[in-house]
Amino acid sequence: MNVANTARDVLVVEDLCFKYPTSPDDVLRNVSLTVKEGEFIGITGPTGAGKTTLALCLRGLIPHSVSGRMKGQVTVCGMNTRQVTPAQMGEKVALVFQDAESQIIGLTVAEDLAFSPENYEWPPERILAEIPRHLHLVRLDGMDTRETFSLSGGKSSEWPWPVR
Repeated sequence: MNVANTARDVLVVEDLCFKYPTSPDDVLRNVSLTVKEGEFIGITGPTGAGKTTLALCLRGLIPHSVSGRMKGQVTVCGMNTRQVTPAQMGEKVALVFQDAESQIIGLTVAEDLAFSPENYEWPPERILAEIPRHLHLVRLDGMDTRETFSLSGGKSSEWPWPVR
């Protein structure tokens, strides 16, 4: 008996091309992919392959905040990145940079988690109520008072990392 896959598409990229104004060639050429709810993907490649450019497209910063020529379509959580603002997309999609120091804002995990919703003008009570839920989603329950820079992603054999 065949059971149809009922997982919804959360990311659809169709024939995506992007060229920076100073680049002689497209950085992305005819990229197409679909990611369904619950799926995880990894994007790998050498330096200059377009991984960051693709991430900027998925976050909606391209075409709104980064100059260049974009062709094709990107739909994330049902939103076409051409038709919504980066602020609207930011409610659903985040971008994590390779260099942690360039993106850590708060001294504690809770302060860091509160930064983005504060910029979206969420009420403080809502932010405080959401922090434990979000920490639970990434298996960091109880780490809200931990210093952000004390978290490490690859040196501990324990998960989650013990509070010291």
